[in-house]
Amino acid sequence: MPLPVLTMLSRGDDDGGTVLMAPGPGRIRWDRREGEALAAGSVVGIIVREERAYRLVVPAPVRGRIENVHLRNTWTTCEHGSLLARLVTSAPADDASSWTRGAAASEDGFVVRATTHGTFYGRPSPDAPAYVDLGGEVDAGAPIGLIEVMKCFSPIYFEPPEAGARGVLVEVLAKDGAEVRVDHPLFRFALR
Repeated sequence: MPLPVLTMLSRGDDDGGTVLMAPGPGRIRWDRREGEALAAGSVVGIIVREERAYRLVVPAPVRGRIENVHLRNTWTTCEHGSLLARLVTSAPADDASSWTRGAAASEDGFVVRATTHGTFYGRPSPDAPAYVDLGGEVDAGAPIGLIEVMKCFSPIYFEPPEAGARGVLVEVLAKDGAEVRVDHPLFRFALR
């Protein structure tokens, strides 16, 4: 089951951009880089509040490219309204394939890519079945793999570019147990 979601706060700034802020106190791990495109519902990292983890997502109708990140890929303590990032909202309209983290839509399908460096696993444990088999269907938000970094496991979720879309796994692009780097292709899905 995927982690529950907490939506960030947002506000426009004087330069026409959008500022993303923490929805409350906690510890945040920001997983995005400057220059990446974000849209409403994009997962940007994890926030832990009162010993419970949540996926941290972009609020609707926010859309833009990350111009400035105020956190890095480490756990950082934040307060309600702490500044997390600034988006530039004048992104090209024809760049829809990059609006979802770690993914790319193309004529060949929807490719899910690694969001961090580490060891890729397509199953929750060595003796468990794969999260999704070839030809299997998944819903948006479903876990489809893990990346391990120093005994910490980061789940990989199916996040299609269109809200509510389903996917059919047509190709596994990374071997179970393989070392992967950021943007390494992991899966190819046909969207439904």
